[in-house]
Formats: sequence, C-alpha cells, structure tokens
Amino acid sequence: RQVASNGAFDCLCVTDNNLQKLPRSIVALQASCEIYAHGNPLQTPPLNIVLKGIPAIRDYFSRI
Repeated sequence: RQVASNGAFDCLCVTDNNLQKLPRSIVALQASCEIYAHGNPLQTPPLNIVLKGIPAIRDYFSRI
C-alpha cells in the first residue's frame, strides 16, 4: 500500500485507528509533513519514532 504518490501532504492524521504498523512508503511524504498517530498500538515504527516526524521515520526504516 502506498501513502502518497507525490508526498504532497501537509499532515497525516491516523489517530485512533488501531494501527500496528505504518507502511514504508510513508517515507515518501515531505519532511515537513506532520503526523498525528496517537491512540494506535504502533510497533513498526514505534510511536515514539513516529512522533518525531518523517526524518526520524526514514532513519528508522533505513536501519531495519
């Protein structure tokens, strides 16, 4: 699944959707895109990484 084909979102809100993981394609979003993901049992990437933003998520996926 793809998040965005051109990465042109200002924000992405996935709050309270019971998500356990976000797809790798999320790294295509602009670094300035804000992500709201509270209320999800995220494991991949962990919520503490997601809350740091796209650059931290890119770093996380590049390391696994």
